[in-house]
Amino acid sequence: MKRKKTISFVLVLFAAMLMSFTGSVLAAPGKADKQPVINAGYPSKEVYTAKVTAPGGLKIKKSMNVTDDSGVTVPNGKIVSILSRESDNWYKISYGKDTGYVKGIMLVDNTDVMYTTANLNLRSEESRAVLLTMPEGSMVEVIERETDGWILVNYKGKVGYASSDYLSKDKPKQDPDKKDDKKKDDKKKDDKKKDNKKKEEPAKTIDLKNVKFENVYVYYDGKEHALPKVAGLPKDVKVNYNTSEKHRNIGEYSVTAEFSAVKKKDKLKNAEKKTAKLIIRVRKGAVYANKLYKVRITDPRTNGKGTAAVIGPVNKKISELRVARTIKIGGVRFRITVIGTKAFAGCRKLKSVILSDYIDTIGKKAFADCVRLEEITIGRGLKTLKSSAFSGDKRLKNIRFKSLKLKTVGKKVFKGIHKKAVIRVPKKKLKKYTKLFTKKGQGKDVVIK
Repeated sequence: MKRKKTISFVLVLFAAMLMSFTGSVLAAPGKADKQPVINAGYPSKEVYTAKVTAPGGLKIKKSMNVTDDSGVTVPNGKIVSILSRESDNWYKISYGKDTGYVKGIMLVDNTDVMYTTANLNLRSEESRAVLLTMPEGSMVEVIERETDGWILVNYKGKVGYASSDYLSKDKPKQDPDKKDDKKKDDKKKDDKKKDNKKKEEPAKTIDLKNVKFENVYVYYDGKEHALPKVAGLPKDVKVNYNTSEKHRNIGEYSVTAEFSAVKKKDKLKNAEKKTAKLIIRVRKGAVYANKLYKVRITDPRTNGKGTAAVIGPVNKKISELRVARTIKIGGVRFRITVIGTKAFAGCRKLKSVILSDYIDTIGKKAFADCVRLEEITIGRGLKTLKSSAFSGDKRLKNIRFKSLKLKTVGKKVFKGIHKKAVIRVPKKKLKKYTKLFTKKGQGKDVVIK
């Protein structure tokens, strides 16, 4: 009896060895060595699938031992998951909840593909979270067959469940209408390319000999001015203006024009850079202002010899006035030489005035009717004091002249000033100025000293 069992065991072992040489083997024995996909059904384990080809089923052994008879049997034709490839053509597999070892000769590759028949969600679990949406016509690899309407598939390395209602083994055929549309689109593109080739003009040479770039003169207005424009520029040529300065202040600005063809294939002739100047000047008679008073340009020279006249206050409620030697306009200084006619007349809150040494003329009624004006100091440059300059200034009590150049004093200059006013003049000019100021409208008690 023991001898019969031994003979049976040897025959079984020999049959197994024979099958290892002649039997069906895993279609791609090297595939387990490749990077397999991650099966959502077996977290963190590397898998791909294979089909059982043993007529009587395949037993999953607990160990890699031919004589091991433990474990469950997988029916013929069922799909198992390959977890890893072990030594001597042994594979570690799983089937359902069972895991164990089998010889690869009983397995064939289960590469089976299907195609989506609509845009189809790939889910992490049956009918749950959506991993992604597979476009219609996408190819998927089947990992586990249908279970209650769901198939476990691999789509571009992502594994999940998809509804079997929208999966088919038939490869989708391209819509003939779409083919026709594509042909039409391709034909349109080809026709368009042909038309464009027909429309394309040959390269040409554009002569810029007659293009002009000339100096431009503008008046200062406190704003940034536009650059000079190129005249006679052909439409096929563009220009770039180069300058590193802002064109706001008075002065001369150099601007360079560089030319280039709109179409790269065209060439330019006489396209050397052209330079012009933007010259910002001031206009005689133009009016500008600082915080206290407004001025009118009387001499527009910008070399330091330009002059201006004060023509009035910015605000008539001014109480103190100090006229500086110069006013800065557009980065250039102009000397203030004149207090204009009626410049501050009627400034009823004005109390004190100081005029710089550059003032050579005080105009008619320049400070008339400044009823609260109490004192005024006039600088060393005054030459002309026109009529009624201080008339009506009933509180004007202190007047001081520093100038040695005063030659002309108009009528009624001091009419209506304080009856006890004091007019101070340089000592060396006392006699001359006393004569100049006689009968100029002041009361008999006004003192000149």
